[in-house]
Amino acid sequence: MLIKKVKHKFKLILLAGIVIIISGAFILGNKKLPKQNDASKILEQSNRKFSSFKGLDMKEEDIRLNFKMKPLSLQLPIYNDNNRLYIPVSEICNTELTKDNAVVKMNDKSVRINLLKNSYYEGNKEYNLRKKAIASEDVLYLSLFDFTKLFNLKTDWDVETKTLSLFYNSDILLQKIEKKHGRPALIRLEDITAGQRYATSESLEKLRIIADYLYHENVPFHVAWIPRYMNPPKGIDNDPSTQLSMYNTDFVFTLDYLIDKNGIVGLHGYTHQQGEEESVDGIEFNSKINAGEECVRRRVNLAINCAKKLDIPVYFFESPHYDATRSQKRIMGEYFNYIYEAYRSQNEKAISKVKIQNRVVSFIPTPLDCVNGAKCIDNMIDRIYTLPKKTLASFFYHPNIEFEYIKITKDKSGYTTYTYSEESPLHQLLRVFSDKNYEFKSIKDLDTSI
Repeated sequence: MLIKKVKHKFKLILLAGIVIIISGAFILGNKKLPKQNDASKILEQSNRKFSSFKGLDMKEEDIRLNFKMKPLSLQLPIYNDNNRLYIPVSEICNTELTKDNAVVKMNDKSVRINLLKNSYYEGNKEYNLRKKAIASEDVLYLSLFDFTKLFNLKTDWDVETKTLSLFYNSDILLQKIEKKHGRPALIRLEDITAGQRYATSESLEKLRIIADYLYHENVPFHVAWIPRYMNPPKGIDNDPSTQLSMYNTDFVFTLDYLIDKNGIVGLHGYTHQQGEEESVDGIEFNSKINAGEECVRRRVNLAINCAKKLDIPVYFFESPHYDATRSQKRIMGEYFNYIYEAYRSQNEKAISKVKIQNRVVSFIPTPLDCVNGAKCIDNMIDRIYTLPKKTLASFFYHPNIEFEYIKITKDKSGYTTYTYSEESPLHQLLRVFSDKNYEFKSIKDLDTSI
């Protein structure tokens, strides 16, 4: 009798269990589960409502924002401030805002931002943000560059479809700890402009890869930037300080990236041309072109104003093709502490200190000249090995020469990977400088090393 009762109770328990399982399956089957391709879940996107947000005084940008190639469905707009994107971080990440601080959490990383000082903290160290963090109506916006830097994100730009994809950056980029104390050397990346050989997102990506390499090698570098690219025969006139576009946004992002990797930006003329000439190829200053003081000042000021509007710090001026006269250089020297070319003649081997309006201006020559294409690398190597001790080891380099040595591919997730040949001309040159015990410097450090 006892056995029968136990069996009967067991059957009831079993039946109840089956009912519970079926009910649970029914409930689970009708529950709205997060889609696996919903990138917002990957980024811990909050479900907050932002009805009180009144907007920012910037242009709203109609672009697609992806994470790992999967779209983010944002309630809040993305803004464009002089070709810098501002991202609604509060909607993408877990964000806590107080009057003076913000704490942003993403991918198990938490970053504290000081809104008053416009800085952030990593461990015990404090760093400045590149652009101002904006807190408005309990919503935090960061510039795209700052957002990617804080959380080590890689960007992929599709200009044609106006799509920006973000990925967790799996590239390991560390600076070499070793510091040489040898003779100073200088490198300048020449003719960087928003057009011509840098007219595509792939070319800008390769430029950032070169900056990564120089950063890894502990090599400060200089960037000769042409602010306004013109090609009149093709009807092209591109000034990123006045024309908003997806490409220009990519270009300004790249300038920020170069600066972050120890790049020192200067102005290489305003347009690097005149009349119907194309920028980069043309001449802007000489004894016949923009020869008068008023013309020189006008174009120098236009270049400076472009940099100011884009918030690009500039430290030197270099006349296109070194064609400016001495009197024109002196006018340029009224605006800068460094003129990145020789003062009297191109045969000068050392820095000239020139007094201009109660200031001392450094005129920095490039006795090693440049590499005229990959096939001319041996000539440059010979010049480095035979350079006299009293001659400044200074040269300029067109980084597009490196492009054929950089191969970019994408994996199945859309993540950009690359290979960069160690036999590229730039790799070879840095090895030679190292063999000769040179230490690369920025122009701002030269006064203490020469």
